[in-house]
Order: sequence, then structure tokens, then C-alpha cells
Amino acid sequence: MAKKECEPCIFFAFRRVDRLMGQIYDPFLAKVGLKATQFTLLRALDTLGEATLPMLSEALTIDRTTLTRNLQLMEKRGWVAIRAGLDRRTRFITLTAGGETKLAEALPYWQQAQDGIYELYGRENWLALRENLNQMVAQIAALPATMQERMQRPDDAARPDENP
Repeated sequence: MAKKECEPCIFFAFRRVDRLMGQIYDPFLAKVGLKATQFTLLRALDTLGEATLPMLSEALTIDRTTLTRNLQLMEKRGWVAIRAGLDRRTRFITLTAGGETKLAEALPYWQQAQDGIYELYGRENWLALRENLNQMVAQIAALPATMQERMQRPDDAARPDENP
């Protein structure tokens, strides 16, 4: 029996690439005890400087629960500092000296992974893809909240279990 080809699906394609990128970057970054997700957080904090949880969540497009869990682990390892703001609900996150050192240790390995992707895919192809992805992110982020909510709810008419 012949395999059915999976219908082209935007989500599937992005998740597949995400998993494959993790399989490329994680072994390089593991040499300094990091995962790609942790490297991304360290890099974002290095770029932003001091950031609040909402700022970091928005910059990385990651939910606050996952972000908090990752930051707590990184705080235990001495890579980030989390301090309460004046109203106690606000948290400020910064890289520590240990985080800066960890990032500096990781950068050459990250660059090796980057170079491998450039060699495989082509730098110009990547730059064009990055531009398209940045446009997609900007367009989705610019949607009014009501449109985002509507897009996140399945259309009642499209539910096969409810239609005769």
C-alpha cells in the first residue's frame, strides 16, 4: 500500500524545521552545557539588557509559564538574576557574570552550527527566508487582539463531529 503524502500544512512544516534545527544546534551547544532554548534566552537578555517577563516573553514569542520555568532553572545555575520590582508583581531579569561567561563559551559552538546551516542551505537563501519569516511574524503580531482570538478558535461549522 502506497503512503499518502501529508497535505501541505504550515504548522507541520514549521514544527518539522524546528525539530531539525534543534537536532543541529543542541549537540554543538551541549559542549558547554546548554540547550538551544537556553542559548536563545541568554542571547535575548544580552541584547535587551534588563528585561521584564512580559518584555522577554514578547521578544521571544514564548508563553510566560514556559519562560518562567526556564528562567528559574537558569537562575539556579547562576546564569540570570531575577529581582522583584517595586510592586512585587514585576520581575526584572538580567544576565549575571556567569551568564555572560556561559554565552561567551557557547558563541563559537553556535557559530559552527550557523556556518553548517549556511553551507547546507546557502546564506542568501537564509537571508531571504529570514526576511519572509520576519514579515510573517510582524503581520501576525499586528493583528488586532479580536482577530487573533478568532483565529485561535476553531470555526464551529468546520467541526466534523457536530455536523450531520
